[in-house]
Amino acid sequence: MILLTGDYYGVAPLPNGDVWFGGINRSTLFPYGSTGLDWFRAGALTECANCIANRIDVWPDAVAEPIFPTPSQRVDDNVADMAVLPDGSVWIGSFSNGLAHYSPGRPTEFRRDLMVDPRGNATGLEYDASDGSLWIGYSYGGLARLKGNVYTPYDYRVLGIDLTQGHIPDIQSDNYGGHRRILVAFQGGAGRPGAIGIYTGP
Repeated sequence: MILLTGDYYGVAPLPNGDVWFGGINRSTLFPYGSTGLDWFRAGALTECANCIANRIDVWPDAVAEPIFPTPSQRVDDNVADMAVLPDGSVWIGSFSNGLAHYSPGRPTEFRRDLMVDPRGNATGLEYDASDGSLWIGYSYGGLARLKGNVYTPYDYRVLGIDLTQGHIPDIQSDNYGGHRRILVAFQGGAGRPGAIGIYTGP
Protein backbone atom coordinates (compact mmCIF):
# COMPACT_ATOMS: atom_id res chain seq x y z
CA MET A 1 0.00 0.00 0.00
CA ILE A 2 1.31 3.45 -0.92
CA LEU A 3 -0.47 6.54 0.41
CA LEU A 4 0.24 9.37 -2.03
CA THR A 5 0.35 12.98 -0.86
CA GLY A 6 2.17 16.22 -1.56
CA ASP A 7 2.47 19.18 -3.96
CA TYR A 8 -0.26 21.30 -2.38
CA TYR A 9 -0.61 24.28 -4.72
CA GLY A 10 -4.27 24.97 -3.87
CA VAL A 11 -4.76 26.75 -0.53
CA ALA A 12 -8.00 28.48 0.45
CA PRO A 13 -8.90 29.58 4.01
CA LEU A 14 -12.47 29.67 5.33
CA PRO A 15 -13.76 32.46 7.58
CA ASN A 16 -13.79 30.12 10.60
CA GLY A 17 -10.07 29.33 10.29
CA ASP A 18 -10.36 25.97 8.54
CA VAL A 19 -8.27 25.70 5.38
CA TRP A 20 -8.72 23.79 2.12
CA PHE A 21 -5.54 22.22 0.75
CA GLY A 22 -5.55 20.83 -2.79
CA GLY A 23 -2.72 18.56 -3.91
CA ILE A 24 -1.54 16.50 -6.82
CA ASN A 25 -3.40 13.38 -5.63
CA ARG A 26 -5.96 14.40 -3.00
CA SER A 27 -7.52 17.45 -1.35
CA THR A 28 -8.45 17.90 2.28
CA LEU A 29 -10.12 20.33 4.65
CA PHE A 30 -7.69 21.09 7.49
CA PRO A 31 -10.01 21.77 10.50
CA TYR A 32 -7.75 24.27 12.25
CA GLY A 33 -10.56 26.65 13.23
CA SER A 34 -13.04 23.88 14.04
CA THR A 35 -10.62 22.37 16.55
CA GLY A 36 -10.08 25.64 18.42
CA LEU A 37 -6.79 26.38 16.61
CA ASP A 38 -5.33 23.08 17.81
CA TRP A 39 -2.75 22.30 15.13
CA PHE A 40 -1.96 18.79 16.39
CA ARG A 41 -5.60 17.72 16.66
CA ALA A 42 -6.37 19.17 13.23
CA GLY A 43 -3.40 17.31 11.81
CA ALA A 44 -4.53 14.04 13.36
CA LEU A 45 -7.93 14.45 11.68
CA THR A 46 -6.39 14.89 8.24
CA GLU A 47 -3.27 12.73 8.28
CA CYS A 48 -4.42 9.45 9.80
CA ALA A 49 -4.58 6.40 7.53
CA ASN A 50 -8.28 5.89 8.35
CA CYS A 51 -9.39 9.49 7.66
CA ILE A 52 -10.92 8.45 4.35
CA ALA A 53 -13.82 10.92 4.57
CA ASN A 54 -11.41 13.85 4.68
CA ARG A 55 -9.25 12.74 1.74
CA ILE A 56 -11.16 14.03 -1.24
CA ASP A 57 -10.41 12.55 -4.63
CA VAL A 58 -11.89 15.35 -6.73
CA TRP A 59 -11.33 13.67 -10.10
CA PRO A 60 -11.92 10.04 -9.04
CA ASP A 61 -9.44 7.26 -9.64
CA ALA A 62 -10.59 4.03 -11.23
CA VAL A 63 -10.83 2.48 -7.75
CA ALA A 64 -11.84 4.07 -4.45
CA GLU A 65 -10.38 3.75 -0.99
CA PRO A 66 -9.74 1.59 0.96
CA ILE A 67 -8.30 0.15 -2.27
CA PHE A 68 -5.28 2.15 -3.34
CA PRO A 69 -4.89 2.62 -7.10
CA THR A 70 -2.05 1.33 -9.20
CA PRO A 71 -0.38 3.91 -11.46
CA SER A 72 -2.61 2.88 -14.37
CA GLN A 73 -5.73 3.35 -12.18
CA ARG A 74 -4.82 6.84 -10.99
CA VAL A 75 -6.35 10.09 -12.19
CA ASP A 76 -4.15 12.69 -10.52
CA ASP A 77 -6.11 15.79 -9.48
CA ASN A 78 -3.15 18.15 -10.04
CA VAL A 79 -4.85 20.97 -8.13
CA ALA A 80 -3.48 24.40 -9.06
CA ASP A 81 -5.71 26.71 -7.01
CA MET A 82 -8.91 26.84 -4.94
CA ALA A 83 -11.51 29.50 -4.14
CA VAL A 84 -14.00 29.25 -1.26
CA LEU A 85 -17.57 30.52 -1.68
CA PRO A 86 -19.73 31.94 1.13
CA ASP A 87 -21.86 28.77 1.21
CA GLY A 88 -18.80 26.71 2.18
CA SER A 89 -18.36 25.09 -1.22
CA VAL A 90 -15.08 25.40 -3.08
CA TRP A 91 -14.06 25.85 -6.71
CA ILE A 92 -11.01 23.79 -7.64
CA GLY A 93 -8.75 24.48 -10.61
CA SER A 94 -6.50 21.79 -12.05
CA PHE A 95 -3.33 21.93 -14.13
CA SER A 96 -4.71 19.03 -16.18
CA ASN A 97 -8.44 18.49 -15.50
CA GLY A 98 -10.20 21.83 -15.81
CA LEU A 99 -12.55 23.02 -13.07
CA ALA A 100 -14.58 21.36 -10.35
CA HIS A 101 -17.13 22.79 -7.92
CA TYR A 102 -17.11 20.72 -4.72
CA SER A 103 -19.66 20.90 -1.93
CA PRO A 104 -19.61 18.25 0.84
CA GLY A 105 -22.50 15.83 0.48
CA ARG A 106 -23.42 16.91 -3.06
CA PRO A 107 -22.38 15.68 -6.50
CA THR A 108 -19.29 17.47 -7.79
CA GLU A 109 -19.81 19.74 -10.82
CA PHE A 110 -17.09 19.44 -13.45
CA ARG A 111 -16.32 22.03 -16.16
CA ARG A 112 -13.78 22.29 -18.93
CA ASP A 113 -14.43 25.59 -20.68
CA LEU A 114 -12.54 25.87 -23.96
CA MET A 115 -13.32 29.44 -25.06
CA VAL A 116 -10.04 30.84 -23.68
CA ASP A 117 -7.68 27.89 -23.23
CA PRO A 118 -8.20 25.08 -25.79
CA ARG A 119 -7.36 22.59 -23.03
CA GLY A 120 -9.51 24.26 -20.37
CA ASN A 121 -6.94 23.87 -17.59
CA ALA A 122 -7.41 26.39 -14.76
CA THR A 123 -4.35 27.62 -12.84
CA GLY A 124 -5.64 30.65 -10.87
CA LEU A 125 -9.00 31.25 -9.15
CA GLU A 126 -10.52 34.08 -7.14
CA TYR A 127 -14.01 34.60 -5.75
CA ASP A 128 -15.31 38.15 -6.36
CA ALA A 129 -17.52 39.17 -3.46
CA SER A 130 -18.70 42.27 -5.32
CA ASP A 131 -21.12 40.19 -7.41
CA GLY A 132 -20.54 36.55 -6.47
CA SER A 133 -18.59 35.74 -9.64
CA LEU A 134 -15.55 33.53 -10.07
CA TRP A 135 -12.42 34.75 -11.87
CA ILE A 136 -10.58 31.97 -13.70
CA GLY A 137 -6.98 32.17 -14.92
CA TYR A 138 -5.89 29.58 -17.46
CA SER A 139 -2.66 27.80 -18.33
CA TYR A 140 -2.81 29.54 -21.71
CA GLY A 141 -4.98 32.13 -23.40
CA GLY A 142 -5.95 34.55 -20.65
CA LEU A 143 -8.78 34.54 -18.12
CA ALA A 144 -12.55 34.50 -17.78
CA ARG A 145 -15.28 35.45 -15.34
CA LEU A 146 -18.07 33.06 -14.40
CA LYS A 147 -21.25 34.40 -12.81
CA GLY A 148 -23.97 31.80 -12.54
CA ASN A 149 -24.12 30.39 -16.05
CA VAL A 150 -22.74 33.53 -17.71
CA TYR A 151 -19.19 32.98 -18.91
CA THR A 152 -17.22 36.07 -20.02
CA PRO A 153 -13.81 35.43 -21.66
CA TYR A 154 -10.88 37.84 -21.59
CA ASP A 155 -8.56 36.37 -24.19
CA TYR A 156 -6.05 37.78 -26.70
CA ARG A 157 -8.77 39.93 -28.30
CA VAL A 158 -9.05 41.87 -25.03
CA LEU A 159 -5.59 41.47 -23.48
CA GLY A 160 -3.33 41.19 -26.52
CA ILE A 161 -1.04 38.37 -27.61
CA ASP A 162 1.87 38.94 -25.21
CA LEU A 163 -0.15 38.60 -22.00
CA THR A 164 -1.97 35.48 -23.13
CA GLN A 165 0.97 33.28 -24.17
CA GLY A 166 1.86 32.19 -20.62
CA HIS A 167 -0.24 30.94 -17.75
CA ILE A 168 -1.90 32.88 -14.95
CA PRO A 169 -0.46 31.53 -11.68
CA ASP A 170 -2.58 33.61 -9.32
CA ILE A 171 -5.55 35.97 -9.02
CA GLN A 172 -6.28 37.99 -5.88
CA SER A 173 -8.75 40.66 -4.82
CA ASP A 174 -8.36 43.51 -2.38
CA ASN A 175 -10.01 46.75 -1.32
CA TYR A 176 -8.11 49.89 -2.22
CA GLY A 177 -9.50 53.31 -1.41
CA GLY A 178 -12.88 51.77 -0.72
CA HIS A 179 -13.05 50.04 -4.10
CA ARG A 180 -12.64 46.40 -4.99
CA ARG A 181 -9.74 45.48 -7.28
CA ILE A 182 -8.94 42.21 -9.04
CA LEU A 183 -5.19 41.59 -9.33
CA VAL A 184 -4.05 39.17 -12.02
CA ALA A 185 -0.52 37.75 -12.35
CA PHE A 186 0.61 37.04 -15.91
CA GLN A 187 3.67 34.82 -16.17
CA GLY A 188 6.28 35.80 -18.70
CA GLY A 189 8.71 33.61 -20.60
CA ALA A 190 10.44 33.12 -23.94
CA GLY A 191 11.44 36.78 -24.07
CA ARG A 192 8.09 38.05 -22.84
CA PRO A 193 8.02 40.00 -19.54
CA GLY A 194 5.59 39.05 -16.82
CA ALA A 195 2.97 41.55 -15.70
CA ILE A 196 0.36 42.37 -13.07
CA GLY A 197 -3.09 43.30 -14.36
CA ILE A 198 -5.43 45.39 -12.20
CA TYR A 199 -9.17 45.36 -12.89
CA THR A 200 -11.33 48.00 -11.20
CA GLY A 201 -14.52 47.74 -13.23
CA PRO A 202 -17.89 46.42 -12.07
